[in-house]
Amino acid sequence: MKKISLLVLLVAGLSATSIAQTDQAKMVATYTSAWGEPDAAKREALLEASFSESGEYSDPTAMVEGRDALVKHIGGFLSQNPGASFQLLRPAEFHNEKYGRFEWIMQLPDGTVGLIGMDFVVFDDQGMIQQITGFFETSVGQ
Repeated sequence: MKKISLLVLLVAGLSATSIAQTDQAKMVATYTSAWGEPDAAKREALLEASFSESGEYSDPTAMVEGRDALVKHIGGFLSQNPGASFQLLRPAEFHNEKYGRFEWIMQLPDGTVGLIGMDFVVFDDQGMIQQITGFFETSVGQ
């Protein structure tokens, strides 16, 4: 009887982890979509659905605190890279219900690769993105 109970607990735990990772993957996909959204209101809605109001974003070129500041930062980035789009290179990876990483690519309107990067993510207790730390591939375009 103890073996069955242990098995039920293990399966239940795996299911909860699987659900959390599915939700986290949706958050990452929604967040990534915001980076290619030229409309500020739509970009804000994407970030409201995925990025904590007090979230922090950093990459080699910027440090941004708060969702509103990130909406503006992405807008500035898109004004310098009009028509850019972002896609995940492969499924994001997660562990311990709080941490993850994902690789992405930025394509320019002519289809060329503008940037490749990897972001590390921390989720808050509500499952929203609390922190993003981004890194860029240095060999793109060189």
